[in-house]
Amino acid sequence: MSTTTTNPNTPNYDELLNKLLRKYDPGHFRKQLAIEFQGPLPTLPEELAAFYKEIGPNEWKFDVNGREFYLPALHRLDDLDQPYRDALVFVVVDEAQWIVYHTSGNLYRHDVKLKRLVKVSESFANSLGDLVEIATADEGSVAEKLLTQYGL
Repeated sequence: MSTTTTNPNTPNYDELLNKLLRKYDPGHFRKQLAIEFQGPLPTLPEELAAFYKEIGPNEWKFDVNGREFYLPALHRLDDLDQPYRDALVFVVVDEAQWIVYHTSGNLYRHDVKLKRLVKVSESFANSLGDLVEIATADEGSVAEKLLTQYGL
């Protein structure tokens, strides 16, 4: 487990993982090291490396308000058609929307049909917290508010 941090740009991975494990089977998560990355970038960005090391979605699929989410295992990040240089798709929603992590640290929503990017966040830590909130919300309205915020 990671150590608790006071850096506002670093998610509290212990807290996020514990929240996920209260709702989802532990088999959906596996600690994965950056050496497993086989993607199109020369190296895995630090924020994604920490995310996969600490939470490690392992071909994780879940449904929220009628939308199917998919977070690939680290070694599969390159299996998706990466449409942009210096970016990785790390969340797929209904096979029609992607959340793309750019090496600048910004997150974008990509509409697969329109082939269009829209910036949704400048903070990976905040977006990761929102993703966990969407995945674990007991009320559909809480998840829907966040989904709408991200244009999903």
